[in-house]
Amino acid sequence: MSGWGRFGSVTSPAYRPESWHTLEAVVASAPEKTLLPRGLGRSYGDSALNGGGALVLTERLGRILDFDEAGRTVTCEGGASLARLLSFLVPRGYFLPVVPGTRFVTVGGALAADVHGKNHHVDGAIGRHVEELTLLTSSGETLRCSPGENPEAFDATIGGMGLTGFILSARLGILPIETPLVRVVKRRAKDLDGLLSLLYEEEHLSRYSVAWVDGLAQGRSLGRGVLIRGDHAPLSELPPGAAARGTLGESIGPSVPFDAPPFLLGPLSVAAFNALYYAAGRDGTGFSGLTSFFFPLDAVGAWNRLYGRRGFVQYQALLPREAAAEGCRRILEEISRERAASFLAVLKTTGAEGRGLLSFPRPGVTLALDVPNVGAHLRPLARRLDEIVLKAGGRLYLAKDSLTDAPTFAAMYPRLGEFRAAQRRLDPRGRFSSGQARRLGLAGGTVKGNVLVAGAGSTLARALAEGLAERGHGLVLAARDAAEAGRIAADLRLRFGVEAAALGFDARDAAATAALVSLAESALPGSLAGVVVAFAAMPDQEEVERDGAAGLAMIDVNVRSTMALLEAAATLLKTRPGSFLCAFSSVAGDRGRRKNYAYGATKAALSTAMEGLSARLEPAGVTVLCVKPGPSDSAMTWGLVPSSSPLLARPETVARDVLRALSRKRSVVYTPWFWRPIMAVLRALPATLFRRLPI
Repeated sequence: MSGWGRFGSVTSPAYRPESWHTLEAVVASAPEKTLLPRGLGRSYGDSALNGGGALVLTERLGRILDFDEAGRTVTCEGGASLARLLSFLVPRGYFLPVVPGTRFVTVGGALAADVHGKNHHVDGAIGRHVEELTLLTSSGETLRCSPGENPEAFDATIGGMGLTGFILSARLGILPIETPLVRVVKRRAKDLDGLLSLLYEEEHLSRYSVAWVDGLAQGRSLGRGVLIRGDHAPLSELPPGAAARGTLGESIGPSVPFDAPPFLLGPLSVAAFNALYYAAGRDGTGFSGLTSFFFPLDAVGAWNRLYGRRGFVQYQALLPREAAAEGCRRILEEISRERAASFLAVLKTTGAEGRGLLSFPRPGVTLALDVPNVGAHLRPLARRLDEIVLKAGGRLYLAKDSLTDAPTFAAMYPRLGEFRAAQRRLDPRGRFSSGQARRLGLAGGTVKGNVLVAGAGSTLARALAEGLAERGHGLVLAARDAAEAGRIAADLRLRFGVEAAALGFDARDAAATAALVSLAESALPGSLAGVVVAFAAMPDQEEVERDGAAGLAMIDVNVRSTMALLEAAATLLKTRPGSFLCAFSSVAGDRGRRKNYAYGATKAALSTAMEGLSARLEPAGVTVLCVKPGPSDSAMTWGLVPSSSPLLARPETVARDVLRALSRKRSVVYTPWFWRPIMAVLRALPATLFRRLPI
């Protein structure tokens, strides 16, 4: 299986249920860990691929269930194609209120991508016209969802890329039309500024508006194109001899029989085509049929083969209007500079944002380009385009995306945390997934057990807590400042959709610190799967030398309370194979330095304890990880180490290294990595040489 762009493919088991009962049985008992609904395969990237899991094909669940002409609605199964609906509606004088650039998509897929068309500036995306849908969740429950009933599930499903469950049926509003024709106006613009001006000035004149862009034009002609706008022709304007009622069949045109050679859509051929199309796009008015206006590419079946065996990606970005001119210009310049010949490039204006938590359109301008697979240059090109879009405050369209990464996507979609939370509630088993969902972290997946983070107020602990939340763990955050821990917990709940609770504790009290384990065990549903010890005291060395009480207080925190918590955690976790115990020591514990030997001694004690705990718990299947960071960019070291120091450990780097070490079941990790060879050298130095070092 591949996406429509044929950019990469996977092999997956596939099911093709022909009844709701059979579909329910697949969801309940299919042996694969994850499932994914797949309609007609017109999403471009990996959103309808599920390597390592199974696909459930919905093409046999495409019946029309009800037609309410008085209420102007049609109800159908999620596997019904828009082509089927239109073949039924058009002869009766109706059209769908929103259609994308092809009618060969299923209703379920259209809702999952919250598709938009040439009329978003007037009518919004398709989710705006869904009166009700029926959703089959991973538990086998059937939910009726609408803006007024189960609204959270409704908002997560519209634009949710199939990750909330199967859309069994949907009731859609329909649009009356008097004729099967569209009155079309064309206007030509010599450059990007002129084309955008036409889009802005004339969008209110027609229901539908789109602009073709010459993606290879350069210099003063950069962004030249043709504005095409239209409206459904009224009966009063029907040309003589034209039929007032038309048809729109389900069949597709002749198919491309083979993969085209690379030169067919190379820079020279596309440049020639673009020049001819631009020359032919003279200002004027006329009439067009529904297919040629809304679905011109449906005239050719398997047209994606024109890009050859290597395939292509479609890059669609939305930019705020105030940044559209500069953003589009820079994107087109990058495409033109790379000679990534774009056969299809279009601009559209968009209106108000919809309800869907991951819906793409909001007020602005979208630019969509087909980009051929140019091999090793493609991913760097996509990264440069992503940077342009992100800097402009824009976003990418999930139904077209193939190449962006999780941090970039998260920065573009501020409601991602809300979606993850809703998706996790609808699918707590992590039953629904896709290649795209895993690449971008869209779905939380199976809840992986709770983790106690003691010392959660520290910079390193907060970074690690975010990484754990992103991986689906519930978090119990314990800190001296309980209110601060509560704010961190709220942030994690919102951004990552996980359960999170806050506790207060005093690390100077060993008994109270040890009690955190039992408190954390009951703080959230489920059970503890891990404990992180991230608190420490680090008084100034000179203070310890002047005042013995300061050293004893540090020992209370770094040794007595830490050991009490470690022992309590070990007692609990030893009965839970697959759990982990993680504690933050320091490179300071590897060798006694004159400037920090008191603190280093407490960390040496912790490192020794962790080594022993690892030997004790490893046979029980518990990972015990001793983390040895170098000086880190945190409140504890602020002002002591220059922030520009290359040896300073960044919190996100430490968190990444710790999570990787846990997944690999390591017992010790130095972070950043270069501290391991540095400390190996320092440990090997004879004492006479080591004492001469100014450290």
